[in-house]
Amino acid sequence: MARWSDAMKLNQFEQWRLWLDGHSGCYQIGYYSGGDFQPRYVGRGENIYSRIKSYMHPTRCHNDHIRARLSMERHNLWFRYLRTERFKGLEARQQNNWGVGFDGLYEWNKRIERSCLQL
Repeated sequence: MARWSDAMKLNQFEQWRLWLDGHSGCYQIGYYSGGDFQPRYVGRGENIYSRIKSYMHPTRCHNDHIRARLSMERHNLWFRYLRTERFKGLEARQQNNWGVGFDGLYEWNKRIERSCLQL
């Protein structure tokens, strides 16, 4: 059974290229404090490495919340991933279960993609 990876510093994603490049799955971006990962964004990608790398490029990063924090001198964003071929449905289920928005776990997500859910 697949499980989430340990949390890794977002700006050190290059160190994990061997485990990320060429693999599809879901990822979460958020904060790591006191041994606890607190996700604020969930996403998916056919190549996790390429997707995470896009956040490091100011014009390719599509999320204002993440881009603002990465531009800070001392940002502290972390990420973790789950490798799976069924990443579209996984992302949709997470957004559906945990919520998106002000009171939701994934407060930095701008949209909910439930089209992948098989109801």
